[in-house]
Amino acid sequence: MDNRQGLGTKCVQGGYTPGNGEPRQIPIYQSTTFKYATSSDMGKLFDLEASGYFYTRLQNPTNDYVAAKLTELEGGTAGMLTSSGQAANFFAIFNIAGVGDHIVSTSSIYGGTYNLFAVTMKRMGIDFTFVAPDCTQEELDAAFKPNTKAVFGETIANPALTVLDFDKFASAAHAHGVPLIVDNTFATPVNCRPFVQISLHIPQLSIWMVTVYLLVVQSSTAVSSIGLSIQTSSLAFALQMIATMA
Repeated sequence: MDNRQGLGTKCVQGGYTPGNGEPRQIPIYQSTTFKYATSSDMGKLFDLEASGYFYTRLQNPTNDYVAAKLTELEGGTAGMLTSSGQAANFFAIFNIAGVGDHIVSTSSIYGGTYNLFAVTMKRMGIDFTFVAPDCTQEELDAAFKPNTKAVFGETIANPALTVLDFDKFASAAHAHGVPLIVDNTFATPVNCRPFVQISLHIPQLSIWMVTVYLLVVQSSTAVSSIGLSIQTSSLAFALQMIATMA
């Protein structure tokens, strides 16, 4: 899409370009499975020799269109939808860290995220060090270890409303050669786009809970993970019921 288009236009036009005679709005694909002419065609999908859809909980055209729209809004290169915020956080961390690895995180984060990090993922062998958002640069640098794989923070913390010091945390991540993961839920790309506002060219991953501020939806949950220079390869249970952000 033309980079000169504003966020309002991308909200309506982004991620989906209909052809002649195709629906103007993103269709909602509700099928659980997809038809192919031969088993050979299906085999190519399983062997990752061809792109396509075969099981909607792994991949679905509606989800891909929405993810592409959110990616354009963020200014990223690839996106993925998951069924919950903690699923997105889990994939973001677990895709680059495993048993014996370490993550630096600001302490001013959502309680569910803190429990995921400090309890659940700690039991899986990943260690976390939590630092105060107003820590000094020296205190932040001291939190890093040889096995540190990423830095995590929230643009605007939930519920403390602490604003993340992008310059400080991005500089530390850059100095130690690790990606910066940002939960952008409260700000959304309407108010803040970490990929654009962080001048350092370091790998980043932006996560946000779409239904919290971007959409007013009470009956379903949508979460996105948008990557810049770092792309998640894990597959998640995808949301089926979002058709358009317009």
